[in-house]
Amino acid sequence: TATEFIPTLTQLSHRNKARNGELRVSQRATTFSPTTSDTYLIDGWMTQHGSAGNLDCTVTQSTDAPAGFTKSLKITPDSTNTPSGSQNGMLTQRLEGQDFQDLAFGTSDAKTITVSWYAKTSATGAGNYTVKVEYRDASGNSYGVNKLFAFTTTWTRYSYTIPATGTSTTNGIRNDNELGFRVEYHLFAGPDDVHSQFTQWTLNPSPTYKVISGQKNFMDNTNNELYITGLQIEVGDTATS
Repeated sequence: TATEFIPTLTQLSHRNKARNGELRVSQRATTFSPTTSDTYLIDGWMTQHGSAGNLDCTVTQSTDAPAGFTKSLKITPDSTNTPSGSQNGMLTQRLEGQDFQDLAFGTSDAKTITVSWYAKTSATGAGNYTVKVEYRDASGNSYGVNKLFAFTTTWTRYSYTIPATGTSTTNGIRNDNELGFRVEYHLFAGPDDVHSQFTQWTLNPSPTYKVISGQKNFMDNTNNELYITGLQIEVGDTATS
């Protein structure tokens, strides 16, 4: 007897398009020290930077995780930094465009997607963080949406549903093994990279890394901590279990 029904546009099995979203696999190492260069971290994850933004942090595969999970990504600053200009830093998940063709972007049948994850932060690190979702077309043009999320001191599941509006109905996702889709957790940005929210899929300005006003500077205190796990990217308007 069914006790619960969760609507979805796809099968419940294999619906998650994120890679190593639960942070269980870390083949390179379990501790990383990024600074101003893009750095590969736990499998499927990396840091990215703009204008040599200094993300002088330690990243570890942590065993602190919400119920149902065993691992998370933990990041904490090793030094403080006040970004200027277009300096910025973020945690990202980069994915191949060929794995997103079922979204039918570039057509009138483009589909809504939902991105969800678990996060928590220390008391000093609590605040608003910009989460940006992007895709790229065959010409390398990028399109994005973003939203501010208030991360708190307890494990919380966050959900971001993105309707199939804006450029999703006119510009498709590249169909190859190059970067075609990306989720960005922005940790800091200089004043030149503060921008109004992209409420629907929009051609990115140059440079593409933009945060929303109110963004927390994660690098303002070496006691700051941020944990992320359970990243899920799926077709439909519901963050399924």
